[in-house]
Amino acid sequence: MEYIIDNIVSIINILFIKKTKLPLISILLFIITIILNSIQYATNNKDYLQNKIINSSFDYDKLKSTYLPNFILYCYDVIGVNAFLNYGLVYILYFIITYACLSLIELNIGRIPLLFLLFIIILFSRAYMINIVSGICKNVYFDYNSDIRNSKYCCGSQILFTSLGFICYIIQKNIIKIKYYILMLFIMLLILILIILYDYYTVFKKSELNEDTQMCYSFNWHASLFIFGIASGFCLSN
Repeated sequence: MEYIIDNIVSIINILFIKKTKLPLISILLFIITIILNSIQYATNNKDYLQNKIINSSFDYDKLKSTYLPNFILYCYDVIGVNAFLNYGLVYILYFIITYACLSLIELNIGRIPLLFLLFIIILFSRAYMINIVSGICKNVYFDYNSDIRNSKYCCGSQILFTSLGFICYIIQKNIIKIKYYILMLFIMLLILILIILYDYYTVFKKSELNEDTQMCYSFNWHASLFIFGIASGFCLSN
């Protein structure tokens, strides 16, 4: 067991620790996510935190196009503040995995680039996954049901799948022997296929969408985040 732990530590040191030895942003974000989820869970109100933002303006509908606190709603959506309400406190294990992956990225690229990546994740998850995918899969220019106020705010998958793709790229990037390089490419392809199948048979299977639209969304949902993570690794990783 000690030998395995030593090997894991050695791999982390070689592949990931490039810019910092303390993933401060990831740790703070993990703590904030747990606190916000706990507040939602304790109040048993899926809209509690969101309403603190929405109701803070006396004339929200008039100001919504220029209301800067709306950005907080996008942050709530990406970190998934309703995860505990939807899946229970056991979901903390999901968050541990998510922010462990994010920590590895922070060790590799540093804090400022990580903040930049998180900001891009917010933009990507709304601009592409909601609006552009609606155009691809449902042939509508804009999905008017995608109002950020109506989001489910669950469950942090944007960060997890992006991080997973980013980490896979870092590992693949540092492989020297061609046979292991090809093996890693195969593993990445296999992960992508499994993500698509997972979305098709779980996330969208019970939806009211027709079969073709379900398949389209499955190819463009979490799978797009994984690919986005690989692309981000290509651009930012050390």
